Amino acid sequence: MTFHQFNPSTDTLEVGTKIRLAGREGEITLYCEDSWFVGIRWSNGDAVEFAGLKDFPLLEIADKPAKPRTIDKRVKENLLNMCDIEISHINIKRYLNSLEET
Repeated sequence: MTFHQFNPSTDTLEVGTKIRLAGREGEITLYCEDSWFVGIRWSNGDAVEFAGLKDFPLLEIADKPAKPRTIDKRVKENLLNMCDIEISHINIKRYLNSLEET
């Protein structure tokens, strides 16, 4: 999981956001937007509550996961059939099989 420095003008905190604070990873379990009161459950199971979490200079949040790449099922089948002709296209087959079908 990759993290980036929290920027209050572009990033948002909400329940479920994965964070890293001074090297310790956790997840926000409680969030009050008005007061920036936040409850965090650390990866080892410990829980803590902070007021003013946005003011911590070492706060990082997880990058949002990328959407899965998709391919139309019929297009995938046609491409795989074309690849069957030559064995040198094994990497293309692997890539096509990694795509989520729509």
